[in-house]
Amino acid sequence: LGTFKKRLNSDADMSKEYKAAVKEKFSHGSDIAKKAFNKYVPEESVADGNYINTPVFRPSKGKIFMNYALDLDNNRGPCATYFHEHGHLIDWAMGDISWKEGFYKCLVDDMREYIDRIKRKNTFKSENEMYEKISGDLNDMRKHSGVSDIMQGLTNGKVSGVAGHDIGYWNGQKISAEAFAHMFEAQFDEVRYKEMKKIFPESLKYFENLLREGT
Repeated sequence: LGTFKKRLNSDADMSKEYKAAVKEKFSHGSDIAKKAFNKYVPEESVADGNYINTPVFRPSKGKIFMNYALDLDNNRGPCATYFHEHGHLIDWAMGDISWKEGFYKCLVDDMREYIDRIKRKNTFKSENEMYEKISGDLNDMRKHSGVSDIMQGLTNGKVSGVAGHDIGYWNGQKISAEAFAHMFEAQFDEVRYKEMKKIFPESLKYFENLLREGT
């Protein structure tokens, strides 16, 4: 953890509690995700740890703007925002690798397979009823916010679970970029990784291969 700890220790905005929580979460991450973090994330990657607006990675600055205090008590899991936004940074540092056509195709294929699975297990009077069922199943912020967000983008809002973006936000590249960041964050959270693997198994493999190739 040497390189990672050095980055944290250089961040004046971080409280002792937040540093401890981030270190703990990092220590349980997958090897490929930790390697990617140490290879691509520079010191002072977060420009503002007391940011009051929506957390964001800004490619124009190569920096993250987020709120550490809010992330410590995150209902998605402690430090989820930290690892999600660093997922965006790593994607950008790797040359927007999430935009690879194969990754988007995997996401679409996994989405269709998941919907087919739901259809086989249930009888629906209409397509809307089916989408309501899927939306209702993605109801736990701790477990489902990542997969809910990706499903919303892929279905153009037909699936609307516990979390998502404004519908006008989405296009193919943004779906891929958000999926990359969600999957990177899930590398450090067993609960959220399990849900990602359940709904997007082939996409998750593709993502992990992208990280492997880049490290």
